[in-house]
Amino acid sequence: MARLKSRMFTCCLLCPFAREVWERSDFEADLWWGDGPSALAVLEKAAIVLTTDRLAEFVALMWECWNSWNRFIFGEKDNRREGLVQRAIRLVHNFRAMKEMSEASRASRT
Repeated sequence: MARLKSRMFTCCLLCPFAREVWERSDFEADLWWGDGPSALAVLEKAAIVLTTDRLAEFVALMWECWNSWNRFIFGEKDNRREGLVQRAIRLVHNFRAMKEMSEASRASRT
């Protein structure tokens, strides 16, 4: 388990690919760069410092880094750094928009 936690921390935050992605984001480096022994410690800090909306974007970006790492490990050649930050944030925004539409639709039926 400790090995998985270490790997997750590295691939989501510290590996050269992830570091480049985080540097392209607008998150402060002291939030994601080497602060804590695990990805969980970084998430806990982010949960304290960031608004709910920004935390969702932060987690989505970590998720995109994790997915990119897995694609690399399993041999996918196309591992584009460009646009990854925007893709992660767009995912959060699209989710929010769909949730709001769903809630509005439900409210109009009552």
